[in-house]
Amino acid sequence: MRTHAKAIHRRTVKLFEILQHFALILLFTRLKYIWNWKPKRETRDTLVIIGNGPSLQGELDLIRRIANTENNFCDILCVNSFAESAYYSDIKPAKYIIMDPLFFGEKSVNDLVNIKREETLNSLLGKTNWPLSLYIPRFYEKSSFAQRLSANRFIQIIPLNNTALS
Repeated sequence: MRTHAKAIHRRTVKLFEILQHFALILLFTRLKYIWNWKPKRETRDTLVIIGNGPSLQGELDLIRRIANTENNFCDILCVNSFAESAYYSDIKPAKYIIMDPLFFGEKSVNDLVNIKREETLNSLLGKTNWPLSLYIPRFYEKSSFAQRLSANRFIQIIPLNNTALS
């Protein structure tokens, strides 16, 4: 009997946690994004996601060929510091996502983090001369990193609601 009561209690607590997270999602999602949201017709059916890692090197030439075909059949999304790559200007991704909080903080005590943040920021600002949708966490929409990126007229910053749902 005692184990059943504990199981019911655990499930009830878990249900309330889920409801709390769901309420946070509703609270932090701007209603204008929900009511005014319409899928863009120019988006393609296929999305190629360029992640960072050692296996990427072997695929970059193929991705570059796909991106530069006359009838480009896919959208390309890249992440984090890909703008520093020599391939960034050649591939010209339509979408970019940065979720790592290290990009949005102010000065870090770690010099490597500061250098990486500035290099990525400067690459995005200096190299991007095509329309780019940049997705960032909603919490960092007003960060100095996002404000500096909004200076480039080709970069459209799109906040994401990244409230965890456990």
